[in-house]
Amino acid sequence: MQTGDFPSSWQCLQQTWRHEGVRGLFAGISSPMVSSIIFSAILFGSYENFKEFYSTVRAVGFGALYGRGARAEVNLHTLL
Repeated sequence: MQTGDFPSSWQCLQQTWRHEGVRGLFAGISSPMVSSIIFSAILFGSYENFKEFYSTVRAVGFGALYGRGARAEVNLHTLL
């Protein structure tokens, strides 16, 4: 929208409403809305997954989480 076409925001709103109706007020909003929905869905999903992972790590501890493979390797070496 060009700012020089209307003397005020109210005049712009009135002109748009008269000439284009409700569709004129929301023209061009579909693309930003779709990208915002996709971004929010990804953010929400990753937050939930991270929250679950973090609670597991806190309950088990980082050492135990990384030490499982090391213990299994030690146990295999002692068996052989």
